[in-house]
Amino acid sequence: MSKIIFSFFAVISQVIAAPPINNCCLDHPQKEVYPTFIGNYDCSQLTDFGKTRCNEVLTGKTCIWKTGRRCKNNELKVCKRIPKYEVHYNKAIDVGKCIGLCKDETTICSPSKYVMEEIDTDISKKVRIIKDCDCENCGVKEEMQMIEIPKGKCFGNCNQKQYNKVCVAGLNDGFDTTNLENSSPSTLLLSGILSQCSAGVQSGFDIFIDNRCFGHTITNCLTRGPCDLKKAILHICIQAAQVSLTNTDSIILGTNGQSLWGRNLGILNGGSWNPGDSMCLDLDLDNLPGGGSILNNIDSIGHLDVVVQDDSAVDFVRLNIQYEKCLDCIPGKSTLNTLYTLNGVQEFEHITDCDCVNATKCHRTEFLQTLYPGTIYEQTHDIGQCIGGCDKGLTCRENKDENKVIQIKTPHGPRELTLINSCFCEKLTWNEHIHKE
Repeated sequence: MSKIIFSFFAVISQVIAAPPINNCCLDHPQKEVYPTFIGNYDCSQLTDFGKTRCNEVLTGKTCIWKTGRRCKNNELKVCKRIPKYEVHYNKAIDVGKCIGLCKDETTICSPSKYVMEEIDTDISKKVRIIKDCDCENCGVKEEMQMIEIPKGKCFGNCNQKQYNKVCVAGLNDGFDTTNLENSSPSTLLLSGILSQCSAGVQSGFDIFIDNRCFGHTITNCLTRGPCDLKKAILHICIQAAQVSLTNTDSIILGTNGQSLWGRNLGILNGGSWNPGDSMCLDLDLDNLPGGGSILNNIDSIGHLDVVVQDDSAVDFVRLNIQYEKCLDCIPGKSTLNTLYTLNGVQEFEHITDCDCVNATKCHRTEFLQTLYPGTIYEQTHDIGQCIGGCDKGLTCRENKDENKVIQIKTPHGPRELTLINSCFCEKLTWNEHIHKE
């Protein structure tokens, strides 16, 4: 029994004593030095992001994932020279850089020895190269200065003409008969549904007269445009007059003086509509009681007829409409510019034009990009962009299998440019642990 216990503790001791496994992201043996932003890329910054990100960054041969002793972090323990590439006379040159800590905090890790390297036989084409570094009393400390670069930004509301609004007719005054609120039935409504009312038409709101219909046409509320009507809710308050046969009264909705939907008021009031009864209704025009929708009808024609017949008064009507936000203000044209410093070349995009684009469904739309304007490399391409809505759980993305890749000339040498040809709705990928390997 004692041997078993001893063996168990021996195994535990070995596990505890085992050094932790070190992982790191280092420079790839085949890492290119040109363009210089690749040569100067700091692979160690990807250690926390895992193996996949490390091995796939930039060209795929810039960084490599390693495990073991090579991952000891002694980068900053001593002052030393590290490679730093700059472009001089159209060549990538390792001019060197000093980095690391100094024991004496009053000193700074700086170049201690330089050499002048000839680029070619032209005596004027020489570059000073750092050969050694040491802790010196005088050196350069990194400091940044903000530079304003034009970026451009799309601004505006493309849906200003078709906007959500509430249109009201009549006063919400509890059927006050002293306010003289006139209704406005259209000519088509008067010659259509209202012509069938036996004793004529009420003059307006809050009118309690036997056998006369209420009629009103809601106009100047809907707007024609590229966006579909998303929702329309009609709020109406009705009260039965103190007369007989109110139980036969009904509400009718339509367009151009013709009925599209109707319902008995007694059914809408829970089974009865007696003299003096009152109710307020919220009618969804896309899902009316008993089934049916007239949303597309009023969206296409531009108005709504409201009729109540023929022994009931209407206090007021209110139509609440909402439009789809089908247009987005997005970039339509941009320029790709370059900023040259000794730390390398930085590219930045400047948006120069924006357009209102239909974003109802996922599709490809034009995006013109002018590369390196004002240089001999200036060129313009329609690189395309994906925009539009998709069903829940999907996102609008480029179809990479149909992309076109072309070779272009740039100030930094030839490179590839991807042109988007088509877009589709792709399922979003669940990725809870983005850094987990």
